[in-house]
Amino acid sequence: MINIIKRPLFILILLPFGAFGLQGQNINVATVDINHIYNEYYKTKEAQQKLETSFENAQKELDRLRIEGETLVQRLNQIESEGDPTLSAEAREKATEEMRLKREEVRQKQIEFRDFIKETQETLQAEESNYRRVLLAEIRAKVIEIASSKQANLVLDTSGKNSNTVSSIYYADPRWDITDDVIRTLNASKGK
Repeated sequence: MINIIKRPLFILILLPFGAFGLQGQNINVATVDINHIYNEYYKTKEAQQKLETSFENAQKELDRLRIEGETLVQRLNQIESEGDPTLSAEAREKATEEMRLKREEVRQKQIEFRDFIKETQETLQAEESNYRRVLLAEIRAKVIEIASSKQANLVLDTSGKNSNTVSSIYYADPRWDITDDVIRTLNASKGK
């Protein structure tokens, strides 16, 4: 709680001093909705499509592994149910060994199944994180470019929430918003 109070208090204390240092200078502020830009950027949609394709391929492989596992279990159940008490000791020993091998094969298939799920989730999360990092870097560069061209010396993101899940910016004049300019410029590069 103290940290939450200290930070705004610190900023409020320094704000007048900063204002004195900026006397005679114009402060031009721009606002932007990064979430909206990210969602409307054509590269985001392409990345999402690639992730969906990767997920669908993983799902197909998972289905294949599941079917293989079910087939093994069915075969094991069949071998166990075929236990014939009239078999010779050698035949019983052979059947017991075959069941042991099938049980081991089933266990290995279960491990393979779990490992595949875990590795696939990690891979997909890493891909998504990488796409997001790269795309946000591109968006940030374009925001800076457009803000500079409009001679803004401060850009505020209106999409964020503070620790109280309330927007940190209560009001911003829509004339300051460069969100649509950034989306238009980013999407203009599509197909180039």
